[in-house]
Amino acid sequence: MRKLSRGELIELGKKLFAGKGSCIACHEIHAVHIGPSLVRIAGVYREKKGDIVKFLRGTEKALVVPAQYGIMKTNFVITQKMSKRELQALEAFIMSCDK
Repeated sequence: MRKLSRGELIELGKKLFAGKGSCIACHEIHAVHIGPSLVRIAGVYREKKGDIVKFLRGTEKALVVPAQYGIMKTNFVITQKMSKRELQALEAFIMSCDK
């Protein structure tokens, strides 16, 4: 499997966000929906040097809105089945949203 460029990772992450990951059901790029915006998530993870991949695997605590962890935890059924590349792509897409 070839290594994806940063742009390809972001594009894959965008597709996963809207499709397989079902992330779009709770998150928007600039607005709070059920969960925080991607801009806020990216900013907090950048500031606190968090690891979104570990969070989506359920091995790192929530950094953005810890009180909503229970809601997000239900989606771990989906994200824990994703490959490392898919999770890295989601992370790349999310982190691209605050630029």
